[in-house]
Amino acid sequence: MSSSVTAGKNDFLLNQDGYIVQVTDVTGSCGAGACTGSGSVSGIENLAASQDKAYVLMELDTSASPLVVLDSSPLASSSQVIAVGGQLVNTVAAQASIAIDASTEPMVKVVGSKIIVAGYSAADTTAAANSLISWLAQNRNTLQR
Repeated sequence: MSSSVTAGKNDFLLNQDGYIVQVTDVTGSCGAGACTGSGSVSGIENLAASQDKAYVLMELDTSASPLVVLDSSPLASSSQVIAVGGQLVNTVAAQASIAIDASTEPMVKVVGSKIIVAGYSAADTTAAANSLISWLAQNRNTLQR
């Protein structure tokens, strides 16, 4: 079995057995108009995933617990919520006593079991959401799965 991927050094990839691996080295050379390259992944010698279970897709049932809800939904008051928007546009943020005005920097703030992603303007809220997404991407391999 072989596969081709596009990645650079320190990028993370999902290998053919369903494990996340990190590219540690990429080498190559060019000469006379032709380039050759090779890469290697090490440290996977002792991994033995079951091929028949590594790629099993499970349908996500969101009928009882949707992933996205309006703040007016009873589900928005559940114990674990990411609320997007400040106190003027999101009642969950208002209940968490988050006060945002023109002098407030965009924020991602944990309040109890809720994460508030907010800014004074829509652009500020977008900047806060992008910061959260960036942080999650940078820490994806250290977060509990």
